[in-house]
Amino acid sequence: MPDMYKGEDYDLAGFTVGVVEANGIIDEQGFKCNDVLIGLPSSGLHSNGYSLARKALSTKEQKLYAQILLKPTCIYVKTDLGLA
Repeated sequence: MPDMYKGEDYDLAGFTVGVVEANGIIDEQGFKCNDVLIGLPSSGLHSNGYSLARKALSTKEQKLYAQILLKPTCIYVKTDLGLA
């Protein structure tokens, strides 16, 4: 993101990767009648949405919507663990 960071500036980020065995993949064949599908609302733009927002919105619009755009990303681990 060269348009965001200059000189000695940097961003520190982390990520996770999940692994599943081929026979453990859940696809449309794995669903049956009466299964429950749970949808969680998005808490905002998340990682990749910020790049698009910077390109789609003028600097003035970014400042106007800063409170919304800078809302922290929700981490869903506690919600997910509560469903188990």
